[in-house]
Amino acid sequence: MSRRPLLALAAGGALAVAAATTGAAGAAAAAAYQVYEAPRGTMAYDDAVEPTIAANWKTGRAMVIAVTTPYSVSFNSAARTATWAPMPGITTRYSTLDPIIWGDSENGRTIVSQLAGVTSLMDVSDDDGRSWRPAQGGGPSGVDHQTVGGGAFAPTNKPPVTSYPKAVWYCAQDIVTAFCSQSLDGGVTFGPSKPIYTVLAAGPLAGCEGLHGHVNVRTDGTAMVPNKGCLDAPGTTLTSATTKVGVALNSDNNTGPWTVEQVPDSTTRARMDPYIEADAANTMYLAYVDGTDKMKVAVKRKGGTWAKSVNVGMAAGVKSSAFPLVIAGSPGRAAVAYLGSKTGPKGTVDAQSALFEGTWQLYVSTTLDSGRTWSTQQVTKDEKYPVQVGCIRKTSNTCSHRNLYDFNGITVDRLGRVLVVAADGCTADRGCVVNPRDNTNVGFIVRQECGPSLFANKQRALDAECSVYRR
Repeated sequence: MSRRPLLALAAGGALAVAAATTGAAGAAAAAAYQVYEAPRGTMAYDDAVEPTIAANWKTGRAMVIAVTTPYSVSFNSAARTATWAPMPGITTRYSTLDPIIWGDSENGRTIVSQLAGVTSLMDVSDDDGRSWRPAQGGGPSGVDHQTVGGGAFAPTNKPPVTSYPKAVWYCAQDIVTAFCSQSLDGGVTFGPSKPIYTVLAAGPLAGCEGLHGHVNVRTDGTAMVPNKGCLDAPGTTLTSATTKVGVALNSDNNTGPWTVEQVPDSTTRARMDPYIEADAANTMYLAYVDGTDKMKVAVKRKGGTWAKSVNVGMAAGVKSSAFPLVIAGSPGRAAVAYLGSKTGPKGTVDAQSALFEGTWQLYVSTTLDSGRTWSTQQVTKDEKYPVQVGCIRKTSNTCSHRNLYDFNGITVDRLGRVLVVAADGCTADRGCVVNPRDNTNVGFIVRQECGPSLFANKQRALDAECSVYRR
């Protein structure tokens, strides 16, 4: 059970943020979250950098991965405990340190990926990791930042024959160009890779920075890959002055060229990998850390334009942020998770500077009205041992310790609960070391136990399980 204090359901615990597009006020009901820390002596406790998470709606379990070991995690809401069971049957094949886990929640499939040069080692499980079968692996494409995602096939140029109900995508960047490939058989084999952008903005490809965020798929089959800095059109030189936060899009099952859209008011590149998801109405939510470390979310409804970005952490006093995540559900419903600090930039000292003295906690911001209003809560509450102390190193900066690396993970379960997996850089047994030797990255899961469901038709069922949790 977690060492962190429990968040109670407190009246007025939610903070509203008025969206700049409408000026509307209001907030969803406060949610309750429980933190489930990985057991000591496991790989998930000792080394959980860049954690990702999947949810199996058939079994109710979650799957996470730490380095080369996947874990099946079962929850007991009444006891407020979680059981982390290692599923190590595939570890002998892996020797890399770029773990990714993705799950087709509806069909119960889990895919594990480990980067291996310009391709990826992959295994597929349909029973929460009890058995695995080797897959072809995505690529050949890129040498870094691989990502796996999936969703509906797009109706345009849909393959006439598929052996799995959903498309699975694999993307990775190769320094100058990033590539994506699509699988028709649930991630066992992949089709040819296609470039989605290039740093040099050559030919029909728009220019974007080398590293990208995670691929996700809209319900209409459009694949989305976010990027810290992109051009809005090809043929322009990629510089810091011309780039804005962007997203590469493909709506024809990777048969035609990809396009790139900018978030118009992002003004400058993001500080770290942005994250994008879409709800059932194909409204896109793009979360990013802006040039002054604020947590921004831009929303685009299908057929519309990008609304003005909203600083979702402001009402909660968040002045610096890191590792944005998004998950969405029914039309208008989405949640953004991120690390936040109430210490902001001061002069040349920011969250990625060695002199930064802030502490970090995990926050979740939720909208039920397509981003017009947001409800924000601080989820982790341990002030003595917060999630991180001091700077968070990501891009070129003076921060000397890099214990949390590049990203965390997020998913949603069958009742619409938000689940976040993250690495903890400050614990009671290891302390909060801030020097180049700091390697504290303890895995933990934040699970929503009560509050608004991301699936409108599951609210009653979630409320029923919440009553068990509160006893």
